[in-house]
Amino acid sequence: MTANEYYMMVDAAVQRAYDVLIKHNLRPQKYRIHIRAKGLSSPTEPHALTISTADGSVWVTEASFPFRCLEEVDPFGSDAFASIVANRMTELIRKMRSTGRSL
Repeated sequence: MTANEYYMMVDAAVQRAYDVLIKHNLRPQKYRIHIRAKGLSSPTEPHALTISTADGSVWVTEASFPFRCLEEVDPFGSDAFASIVANRMTELIRKMRSTGRSL
């Protein structure tokens, strides 16, 4: 996999994460999603997903997941990556509510 293909795959995964938010009736413009490698930018490294409010005041991070979670796409939306995004979004909403912030 070339570096360009790697970055295109990560960008596509970020878009899929925003699609998960839309599917759950959340407004994607209120949130920011970042995916990064936990080492070198490479498919062989574990990756982390961070979801935050648009202003960055509240955030959650998925500790680590393998790059293959980004590669395996289920057309019905039940893939591992979509599950990670939904789980982290649920946690972010809990944190927002506990701080008294509105959705």
